[in-house]
Amino acid sequence: MLLRALGDSSWLVRQAAAGSLGQLGQASVEVMPQIATALVAALGDSSWLVRQAAAGSLGQLGNASEQVVSALVGVLSDSEWRVRQEAASSLGQLEIEDEAQLRTVLIALNRRLHDRDDDVRRAALTAIRRLLDGRQIPGYRWVPIREQQRRARLRKRIGWAVLGLGLVVLPLCSDGVVNGQLDFAAGWVRVVGGLAGLASLAAGVDLWLAHRRRPPWDR
Repeated sequence: MLLRALGDSSWLVRQAAAGSLGQLGQASVEVMPQIATALVAALGDSSWLVRQAAAGSLGQLGNASEQVVSALVGVLSDSEWRVRQEAASSLGQLEIEDEAQLRTVLIALNRRLHDRDDDVRRAALTAIRRLLDGRQIPGYRWVPIREQQRRARLRKRIGWAVLGLGLVVLPLCSDGVVNGQLDFAAGWVRVVGGLAGLASLAAGVDLWLAHRRRPPWDR
């Protein structure tokens, strides 16, 4: 009956059915694949409330099949933040044994740490901690978001410092050569001035790129 209700014309009925299926837990092992398939299909419902309920139920059921995991990873990019949040939370509830599959999930969740919504970022962080639980996954390097922010700030300060140094040194070196005050080392002065100019240019480009790449929560 609940499975048939997922195809009802009313989104309220579909939402209630999707949410109720998650309450079955492991009580219906024989029909679990059928339930999981129906809920995965509901992730594509036109109503975000139905998609949210379906994502939450998949986490409650604990079915970590490739079909379920791939579907939940897919809705991490849903246009509605509540669906993304529910998908992240559900992924954190699954017991994923395959390391390749787990690595894919962790990378997808790591991207959600830069989501524009606070609740999605929090859910993704909680899910990552649950899934890792002290495990070392080859090909995945966990860097806490606070550490990422610290490194970004340090990189920005160094960039501004190099940019400022280049802007100061380059005119001084050029003036020295033009006025004949450093004729004995004109070659070295040109080299130093050129390097300072290149470093200044590189620092400016890096700062511009860093500004373009920074996540929404840092703007």
